[in-house]
Amino acid sequence: TPIPLTDGLDPVLTLTDQATVAGWQNQGLPADRLSVENAAILMASQRWPLIVDPQQQASKWIRNLYGPNLRVLQYGQKG
Repeated sequence: TPIPLTDGLDPVLTLTDQATVAGWQNQGLPADRLSVENAAILMASQRWPLIVDPQQQASKWIRNLYGPNLRVLQYGQKG
């Protein structure tokens, strides 16, 4: 049975708005849909989410958002 979904509903805009997304993009967030979805989830999360970031675009944006003292762990790092 298919899950009912309202036509035209955008889950990203349920979590955020276009002005906020534009602000994120001004801070270095890439404009692709996946990056915007990940940013919306990150900002709506109450805990630290896992971010798979092979090109390190998200890390750059998060550092711009939270400052240079933010500690980012990479695969293979301990602690």
